[in-house]
Amino acid sequence: IKIIEVKNLINTKNSVIFLLISTGLSSLFSQNIFSNIIHIICCFLLIYSLLIHNNFKGKIIYKQFIIIISFIPLTFLTYIYLPKVNPWLGLNSNLTNEIGLNNKLKPGDISSLVQNEELVGRVFFKDSLPKPKDRYWRVYVLDKFKNGTWEVSQFNQLKKKEKEKQNENLKTLNFSKNRNHEKWILEPNYIKKLPWSGDGIPNKEKLDISSKGTLFISEPLKQRMQYQIIKKSNFWRKSFPKLSDIEIESKENKLLSDLGQKWFNESSNAEEIISKAKLFFRENGFKYTSRPGKMSKFNQYDDFLFNKKSGFCEHFAGSFSLLMRSANIPSRVVVGYQGGQILKNAQQKDYILIDNSYAHAW
Repeated sequence: IKIIEVKNLINTKNSVIFLLISTGLSSLFSQNIFSNIIHIICCFLLIYSLLIHNNFKGKIIYKQFIIIISFIPLTFLTYIYLPKVNPWLGLNSNLTNEIGLNNKLKPGDISSLVQNEELVGRVFFKDSLPKPKDRYWRVYVLDKFKNGTWEVSQFNQLKKKEKEKQNENLKTLNFSKNRNHEKWILEPNYIKKLPWSGDGIPNKEKLDISSKGTLFISEPLKQRMQYQIIKKSNFWRKSFPKLSDIEIESKENKLLSDLGQKWFNESSNAEEIISKAKLFFRENGFKYTSRPGKMSKFNQYDDFLFNKKSGFCEHFAGSFSLLMRSANIPSRVVVGYQGGQILKNAQQKDYILIDNSYAHAW
């Protein structure tokens, strides 16, 4: 603006007014305390520059400052007690989250979901489509819970011997004759993990399966990719969790921990504990909603289970897994896609189209 002003002799007052408008627009998109301080300082400087531009006489300027200072307490009171609007169009807000995949899960920071229908890929089957209850496409496995967040603890590949045996099986399989496999056509994306059913082995040697059942590739996809999954016994399913895998911090979500421990003390086996958990969710008025509001910052699952009782898949999956761990049952959260839209290809064969609106946690 200064260059334009020098070269084209634009009125300086117009430049200052333009900057005031820019500052006002900026405040619509960000309303945290730091940006508010910056906006206020900018406004003071711009107003002062307008006063100078209009040859303002400073004899009574101290009276103006006294009036401004006297309004500061009122400003703070209105900031605290008056309702606050959300940032303009919900942009740059940490209270909303687009439906999609993330390798971390912290529902305490999310108050609502925004629909995102970006295409993920298509999955085809030689035989009929799997039943609706089997249409779960896993991507991330979150097995570590700390500071209110589910995340991936570490990246575990299959043992060398298991990997060699898997590659040996891969060479002996005839993919064209096998009639019980799933074929994926995946769109380019930044995620190095690939969706799959979790049953079988991939037809490409550059694809690997971790010991926790994630299918991964070394680099993000830069172009559309096709791969197949042959129904074959999974080595990763034989990798059982250790006792250390179910440790949680007792200071977090105390009510949840106490309930899980109570079920453990009252029950004789894992099936009985799981039945009690199902009954707890069915009989306590829980409901699914994409707009549950923000949970407690420190004990979000306690807040969900014993207060709000409304949430989306992340709340239910995360709290159930924690309840199971509190009852000494190994449990982790899987993030991926569930379901999909059934369409027909040119040969009138059914296939499933998946976009980000089908993202799910279980």
